[in-house]
Amino acid sequence: MMTEDVKPCRELELASGRSVVCRSVSESCDEITMRGPAGEVLLEVALTPAGPVLRFHAAQVQLECAGSVSLRCDSFNLQTTGDIVQQAGGNLRAESNEITLEARRGNVDVVANDDIKLNGERVRLNC
Repeated sequence: MMTEDVKPCRELELASGRSVVCRSVSESCDEITMRGPAGEVLLEVALTPAGPVLRFHAAQVQLECAGSVSLRCDSFNLQTTGDIVQQAGGNLRAESNEITLEARRGNVDVVANDDIKLNGERVRLNC
C-alpha cells in the first residue's frame, strides 16, 4: 500500500506509545496507518476510488456481534498453519456446484449420532 512518494500529512502520538499517521498517497487515495510503539504497522486503512481497503497485522482478530455476519465477495481464500474449527448450535450446510474434500495426510472421519446418507446418481467407493 505504501509508496515512496507518500508524505505524512498528520501524525498523532498516543499515550500508549502507539501512533496514528494520515497520508495522502495521491489525489484519489488516502491512508490511515496505526503503528505500535516500535513503529510496526498494526492497522492500515487505504481509502481508494474502488472503496476502503483494510489490512490488519495483529496477534488476534476477534469479531463479536449480536446479529448476523455476512460476507459477499468474488473469491474467498482462507489459509492457516493451524486448525480450523467450525461449530454451529444449529445446522451446518455447505452448498456449491462441486465440492472436493481431500485429506493429504491422515484420515477423513465421518461420525454421526444417527444415519449417514449418501445420495447420488452413482456412489463410487475406492475409485
